[in-house]
Amino acid sequence: MNLYDEFFLITEAFEANEIVYAVIGGFALAFHDKPRFTDDIDILVKFESLSKTNIILNELNFFRSTDPHH
Repeated sequence: MNLYDEFFLITEAFEANEIVYAVIGGFALAFHDKPRFTDDIDILVKFESLSKTNIILNELNFFRSTDPHH
């Protein structure tokens, strides 16, 4: 699976579950005509959605690579 397929899998699941999110980092830059190498997708979610977000990502076999920043 490539990063773009993974991105759309995640965002479709978030939208279906009404998770408000923002894509940040290198992957987001690629959509704004500033491509650079990245091998992950950085996503910002509201603290109130964190528990639901973790469930969705676990069901999709993704993992959180860092602790949440509050």
